[in-house]
Amino acid sequence: MRVNLQETKCHSSDPKHFEDCEVRHAGGTVVMAGCVVVLSVQGDVASVVSHKCGTTKDEEELRMCPDCPRLQDLTNVEGLQRIGGVIRKYNVLNATEHYFVLSDVGRMSASYIMGVGMNYVAEFAMVETHCPVGSRIAPEACTPLCPDRARHIFCKNSENPRGSRLYCETYPAVNKVDLQPGMIEPTCLQLPRFNPAVQCTEGPALKDIHPICSWPRQPLIQLRS
Repeated sequence: MRVNLQETKCHSSDPKHFEDCEVRHAGGTVVMAGCVVVLSVQGDVASVVSHKCGTTKDEEELRMCPDCPRLQDLTNVEGLQRIGGVIRKYNVLNATEHYFVLSDVGRMSASYIMGVGMNYVAEFAMVETHCPVGSRIAPEACTPLCPDRARHIFCKNSENPRGSRLYCETYPAVNKVDLQPGMIEPTCLQLPRFNPAVQCTEGPALKDIHPICSWPRQPLIQLRS
């Protein structure tokens, strides 16, 4: 079965059901995905056996709207430096219990605004860490809390010569059970944070948009020297 998917504005940490998320429309650098899904049907029950998707930008939008924002590489050094500065400022001004660190970058884009100059927009997610506010450990070196015990924050930041604007949504921890006296915060296996190149083990890495990994995941191939 072939299906076409539309990108929404919700981050994967957003607790909303995906059907309640707003779809990204033209002018916002639309990303689409075409998928081939293999189903197994037994009686009235259908289950997914595998899926493979190809993620692309809307080329027609790029042709029809030359002044629309253009996506930047997710590893763009200057863009990541701007995001790092925003997170450091957030930890100083807004963190109340624990520090936050970068979880992943959703997208970075650049556009030219007449009379203003270049405008840079970044969408990124932060995750709560073990480090309490005031810790001597640099926030960037802090270890995230377990995914279900951490608060997650999704932000959109825009910067241009006239200033910057930051909008963030905070998602509460799923597991809100308080630890009993004498218990320590559990430590979970941490997946590599923000490394688009290793998200999927198959196919070429996409520089400016996140791929949808095939499922089942292909085993990592080790090259022999």
